[in-house]
Amino acid sequence: MKTFPVKTSDGYTITATAFGEQNATNKIIVISSAIGVKQVFYAKYATYLANKGYLVFTYDYRGIGESKPPKLKNFSAHFIDWADKDFMAITQYTEEFYPNHEKFLIGHSIGGIMIGLTRAYKVYSKIVTIGSQYGYIKNFHQKDKPKVNFFFRAAIPVLSTFYGYFPSQKVGMGEPIPNGIASDWRKLILKEASILGYANETQNLYDEITQPILIISLDDDFMATPKSVDLFAELVLKNAKKKRLNIIPREYGLDKIGHLDFFREKNKEQLWQIPLEFLEE
Repeated sequence: MKTFPVKTSDGYTITATAFGEQNATNKIIVISSAIGVKQVFYAKYATYLANKGYLVFTYDYRGIGESKPPKLKNFSAHFIDWADKDFMAITQYTEEFYPNHEKFLIGHSIGGIMIGLTRAYKVYSKIVTIGSQYGYIKNFHQKDKPKVNFFFRAAIPVLSTFYGYFPSQKVGMGEPIPNGIASDWRKLILKEASILGYANETQNLYDEITQPILIISLDDDFMATPKSVDLFAELVLKNAKKKRLNIIPREYGLDKIGHLDFFREKNKEQLWQIPLEFLEE
């Protein structure tokens, strides 16, 4: 395992980690994180993939984890920066130093949603998205809508204004995130056009994506309901060669999975091979 800096197109430095550098299979997997989730969360899964022969890269978006500035207050970052600068930078790094490796992407939540905001998608032969959704609020379960409404209509704007960033940890939603990220997140949830509306304001390349993509939902994931993931496949990734999988926990001998637990080591035997089976088929 090696941690190293990567310079982005606008001169910002993000921190990335490589797993399995001595592997000789000439295959790379890049893991793109969910909102407010540090790359270290994926380290055990990355190690698992490296032990299967892959060279694996994780990275922190600007404003998160090891890529956080000294002061997060009023730090400028948006989804388009995470996609077209940070994700692009780690993609270009793999292209520069491993030009002959075949490259795959595993995107968790926003890490899969944002692939159409950047031409970096072109580098990847196959893509797996896990909990990536068309996040409009009407696509949440009815029982969850009150807390979702409170979170996005009240907690984010009020706390972001007070702190100069959004302190996600205070409401149990991961690492603190920059104001711009929180604002963009609200757009995805509160505006009917969701990610497509945001892409039309920034850079919309979704129709160009034609690679094979495995689109995974977790049946008990309140943040990315099966319905919202179906819509992501249908409305956003219209031209991709799609394979759709909804994982029902009890069918895998599990009590629950939710938005995060796919990547926890306790689910290694039941879940971790699923993306690999798709990438290798």
